[in-house]
Amino acid sequence: MAARYALTTFNIQLPTGSHTVIEGSLRDSAHGAVTGAPALFGTSPPVLNTGHIDHRLYQYLLANPKGPGE
Repeated sequence: MAARYALTTFNIQLPTGSHTVIEGSLRDSAHGAVTGAPALFGTSPPVLNTGHIDHRLYQYLLANPKGPGE
């Protein structure tokens, strides 16, 4: 299992219910969101001030790498 980082914020329907993934958040390569939408994940961790990763989101992801509810 390898680390995957969301390239964008999106919602996906999993067998357990609706699941929200925020840009830059971490998921395991076996996670349902990754296997269900592999094109929306990459192997590089988020970088400050790139894309939508501003200071606030970057600090949040440092404290909560998997994002809300994980």
